[in-house]
Amino acid sequence: MDESHWRESSTPGTVVLACGHEVADPAKPHYCTYIGLRVILPAAGEPNVGSAHTRAAINHEEANFIVVHQACELALLRVIRELEMTRDAIEKDDSDGALPHMRWAISWMKSAIDSTRLLFRMDKDLFMKKGVGFRDEVVPASGAESAQAREVELLAGMRSDSPYMTIHGRTFTFRGTMNVPAGMHGRSSRWWTLKMEERARTPSVVCRFKEALVRAEIALGDLMSDAHKGHPLRRLAQAIWRFEKTYLDFRQVHLKLAIHFLGPNTAGTAGSDGVPYLDAILRTARLYPELWAIMKDVKSPKPEGAWDH
Repeated sequence: MDESHWRESSTPGTVVLACGHEVADPAKPHYCTYIGLRVILPAAGEPNVGSAHTRAAINHEEANFIVVHQACELALLRVIRELEMTRDAIEKDDSDGALPHMRWAISWMKSAIDSTRLLFRMDKDLFMKKGVGFRDEVVPASGAESAQAREVELLAGMRSDSPYMTIHGRTFTFRGTMNVPAGMHGRSSRWWTLKMEERARTPSVVCRFKEALVRAEIALGDLMSDAHKGHPLRRLAQAIWRFEKTYLDFRQVHLKLAIHFLGPNTAGTAGSDGVPYLDAILRTARLYPELWAIMKDVKSPKPEGAWDH
């Protein structure tokens, strides 16, 4: 442990940690240090408007707004890690081992949804009203710039050439949407990062799942028939489907928030199409289109091997 994070105590045989607790051995796990409170808490609710420039929150709703998004990003980080482990287990033909990771990914997506729903509690004036709210201070930051949310899509099943948004009679691919040319939104997007490019070149969960079906010599349509009821790959397909639905719920909550605060046709924070833009993505983007086509009308209470969240 870095000794700069503790000092000698007046009590013989103990030291004082940065959190203020006296302990006998600073090298052993302690709640505050184990979960990284020294790093997490100072950043909570603090607007950062530049590479090294923070300011006080304009009002308490801005602090809530930031913490909600911070909580979402932590949840998305866990989604990414669980999807990576899902993908790696599928590659090893370990469907049973992949399933718990897929379930964790679903649970963490639900956590992100629950956090995001808290924003419905915000006072509209403290968010929107000029001279009072903080919305104008957010420009040009946009939720679409969440690199982790885009990583989740790429890792789950979206590919760079997948249809992502149909708007104004034109369909854009995922990468095309992230690299929208200047003119459509008044400026070009900056959302397709080098990290996304790297992620797009690596196999997704859906890619590995399709390969597993080929090795098992089972067509997706046959897998979802009664003939394969109880098959490990079928349980995994149902979990992937539930993740797809949960991710769409995540998008739906963002759309409803935009309508709640901006109205149904208002521009977004960066002068984009705003609500119509979010709606166009919700209606177009699919992580696993083939599975979606099979499962979209399926009405079952719970998948086989159901679990609690």
